[in-house]
Amino acid sequence: MQLLIAAIFVLACGACSKNESTPTQISEIEEKRYNPDGTFSKTYYYYRGGNLSKTRVYNTANFITHQHEYTYYSNGLLMRVHKKSVNGQTISTYIYNYDNYRRLMHMSMGPYYVNLTYDDQNNTVLAERLGDSPENKTFYFNTDGAVYSEVAGANTYDVTYDGQNALSCKKDGLVINTHEYFDGYEAMQSESMKNEPLMNEVLRANALAGAESAIATKLLKRSVIGQDVTDYEYTFNGADLPKTRKEYLNGILTREWTYSYK
Repeated sequence: MQLLIAAIFVLACGACSKNESTPTQISEIEEKRYNPDGTFSKTYYYYRGGNLSKTRVYNTANFITHQHEYTYYSNGLLMRVHKKSVNGQTISTYIYNYDNYRRLMHMSMGPYYVNLTYDDQNNTVLAERLGDSPENKTFYFNTDGAVYSEVAGANTYDVTYDGQNALSCKKDGLVINTHEYFDGYEAMQSESMKNEPLMNEVLRANALAGAESAIATKLLKRSVIGQDVTDYEYTFNGADLPKTRKEYLNGILTREWTYSYK
């Protein structure tokens, strides 16, 4: 679930409108994940009012396996995520609570929950995970609210940003991945992200690794992790919003997105 939450908002990318007659509000995204044998599974993301409202996940036989439903507070912040079975029965529920500054304060995620305590003087957040696999983490955020460091015991994860765009990531002091971005195209946030501090994206995932690009203001062009190189290829509509996005791992197509607007 952590990766799902983080990935959702990275997918909704776009740019400033150039053609006023072209629809610009995201309504649906189809994602395909390709396997080495050529088969693929699919996930559909449905949006309402600029926010994700539902996802449906299909296996390689094109049968739905489960779905997620998203609800929001009146101020636009994410409130609940319900994971449901094919017949609509709730499998698990994820609940998020915030303080008066719209910062995440508590989240309940199935067998565990996390309490968050802020030290504004030192720009840190203590995340206490209780229940299943208890663990404490400290997150460090900059003056913009972007989380740039995570400390869990003797382990560290650090990110170097250019503005809000993650350039390189270090695990225990060693660079493990780098990111490059396209110039000229801006990333478009969901409506809920526009109404909350940058740190919430990382804190909801309870991990900086994998969520460092969720607040990016540019479209991702390339990521390098060890010997693996992931390239991203886009096509755009008349408003310079993505029509398609393809992900190639070491030259092999692994994921593909198709965007619809209204």
